[in-house]
Amino acid sequence: LPVASLFDNIFFIAELLDPEQVNCTADMVYSPIWKIGDSEIAIKRAGKIEMDAHLPDNLTGKAYLARVSDNGELHYCGGKYYDGKVRGRLSLFGTYCVGVDTIPPTITPRFNSPKSIARNAQAAFTIKDDISGIDSFEVTIDGVWVLAKYDQKYDKLWVELDPAVIKRGMVHSLVLSVKDRKGNINTYNCIFKW
Repeated sequence: LPVASLFDNIFFIAELLDPEQVNCTADMVYSPIWKIGDSEIAIKRAGKIEMDAHLPDNLTGKAYLARVSDNGELHYCGGKYYDGKVRGRLSLFGTYCVGVDTIPPTITPRFNSPKSIARNAQAAFTIKDDISGIDSFEVTIDGVWVLAKYDQKYDKLWVELDPAVIKRGMVHSLVLSVKDRKGNINTYNCIFKW
C-alpha cells in the first residue's frame, strides 16, 4: 500500500484459507485463497496485489484477480497474468484468489424475428458479461461498420437504420461481435430485408 493509504494504524493480518472455508469450488480457483486484512477497514488509496497462479498455458490470458464474497462467488477485480502471477490493484481488504474467465458475453435479440428490424428501423440487443464485463462491440451491415449505441445500465445495444448508409429495398446481413475484458468473443448474425 502507498504511504497514507489508511485512515489509522491497524493490526494487519494476511491468512491463507482452505477453499471449503469460503464455499468456493476447487475448479473455480487457480491460486491459494487469501484473506487480506479486515474487510471492515477502508482503504484511501489503492495498493498493489500479486498472487501466485496455477494455470495451464491456455488460460493465462483469461486469468483475473477475484474478490470472494461471503457466499463463495468470485467477483472480477481486474489484474493481468505475468510470469506465474496475477498482478492487480487492491482497493478493498477482503478474501482474494485467482479466477479465469473463459465464458463469452451473451447476445440476446430484443426483437421476435428479423422482420421486426424493418418495421422498427432498428435492431436492438441485450448484451451481458457476468464475469469480466463488456470491453468492446462492433456492428457491421453488409460488411460495413455502422454506429451502435450502448446503454450499459440496461445492457442494451441498438443500431438505428439510416437510409444514407443502408440501401432500402434490399436484403441485408447484420453481424454483431461482442468482446469481454478477457478476450472472449461472441458473434450474432442475421439476415433482414429493409
